[in-house]
Amino acid sequence: MIGAVLIFANRRIALIGNGSQAQRIKATLKCWDLEPHCIFKPTLREGDSGITDDFDKVRACDTIFLCSPNKTHFDYLKSLIGERYIFCEKPPVQSHNHIDALRKLDNGKIHYNFNLRYSEISNFLLKARNSDFGELISASITISHGLATKPAYETSWRANSSLCPKGVFEIVSVHAVDLIGFHFDIANIDSNELSNRSGLGTGYDTANTMISLINGGRVNVFSTYVGPYFFDWTFVFENGLLIADPSGITLRGPRAVFDSRGFFKLPPIIEQQSVDSNEDYAQSLERSVAVFLDTTQRNDTFDPRNRDLSLFSNSFII
Repeated sequence: MIGAVLIFANRRIALIGNGSQAQRIKATLKCWDLEPHCIFKPTLREGDSGITDDFDKVRACDTIFLCSPNKTHFDYLKSLIGERYIFCEKPPVQSHNHIDALRKLDNGKIHYNFNLRYSEISNFLLKARNSDFGELISASITISHGLATKPAYETSWRANSSLCPKGVFEIVSVHAVDLIGFHFDIANIDSNELSNRSGLGTGYDTANTMISLINGGRVNVFSTYVGPYFFDWTFVFENGLLIADPSGITLRGPRAVFDSRGFFKLPPIIEQQSVDSNEDYAQSLERSVAVFLDTTQRNDTFDPRNRDLSLFSNSFII
């Protein structure tokens, strides 16, 4: 468990949605011995035990975890913003008009869950930036797993373009885009190629995105639901390297390293850490929830700079 035990005796927690991310949130809340007072879905199905379709029960709660399909976020936010604290899954909304409206509605009590900011990759990027690595020249990010090969995928909201217009890009790639924006200054998304390679559903299961940075650097982000499980994050700085893959995360530097003949050679390892990506994701989610719960418990507001970055990241995927 991360952080001190929080006392939530006087708060009521509602969870909107009951899909895979909602299950992760429920598991994370158990770290603090917390459980939702109500779980809401607008339409109940046979076997939906312990779930309500009565939205008044959500309104009666003061701490909301919004884990419904992306398309529904804005209507829920508009309805619930006020005295309640809201943990909103990414991306917050799906149109520029909704971003503009949300910027005005946000009263400082919404936490946008771009949880990769709390991951070990993010920690290592911070170390790289604090290690005289210089400017980022180029980065290549690959995130692959075979979700589209699972039987339930074709009928899920992720495969439905009316519910999830940008598909894997707005669910997976957005984490990488946000992390780049968290550590570097994004100038533009130069290209974004979306495709449905599985032939299942109407949504996009593959995305190839090129980002340009204000410093002239370039970042390519590739994500897919139709490949084998694999991830690779490679960052080439002026004076060092950061590489994250299934074997772990490695920092290498400096650039001026030579062999006996005077030729450049691979820089030595500065720091290396074994990281299980699933465990790192769970821990980054736990850290994100901890920030939310701590702020909620103190009756404080969230840093407006994080809100601005979240909505900035959101704008790139519309």
